[in-house]
Amino acid sequence: MSEWRLRADGTIRPRFGFDATSSSCVCIQHHHHVYWRLDFDIQTPGRNVITEFNDPPIVAGGIWHTNSYEIMRLRDPSHNRRWRVTHSPSGRGYEIVPGANDGSAAGDPYAKGDPWFLRYKPTEIDDAPIVGTEIQIDKYRNPAEPIVNQDVVVWYAGHFTHAPLGPHVSHIVGPELRPVNW
Repeated sequence: MSEWRLRADGTIRPRFGFDATSSSCVCIQHHHHVYWRLDFDIQTPGRNVITEFNDPPIVAGGIWHTNSYEIMRLRDPSHNRRWRVTHSPSGRGYEIVPGANDGSAAGDPYAKGDPWFLRYKPTEIDDAPIVGTEIQIDKYRNPAEPIVNQDVVVWYAGHFTHAPLGPHVSHIVGPELRPVNW
């Protein structure tokens, strides 16, 4: 199930729900992954700035820092990690807050990553052609490619471990995109 929940205050909640059936083929623990490609063209296609929140801080200077180059990040609940995509100089933008059930790609070679922040390129709209079935967005990441004040695309991933015989947890993943300075 895929849906977009829109609130009157401008908050956007993309959601993806997973399910399985009673079958010997799927009644074992397995993993689901969903990837959203988010192109935040706030006021103009360019002039985007990506900042990351970590509390406690991971760099000197405070709890927010700028991601200056194309990067893949992992969610880190121990730092309450989240991100902002804002337009410079207006400061308008969206904060990307991970959903409670979004999991993490940490230690999962199949899932690869959580969000990627990449400079927009018109040919990078999906991960095709692919060699295997795992996500292949990382092939677009160039750690030397600057993203400050550029047109930026965010690839956001949600990961869900389905354990049919374990405790029931929500099968719905997705971030909350909260408006900033509107």
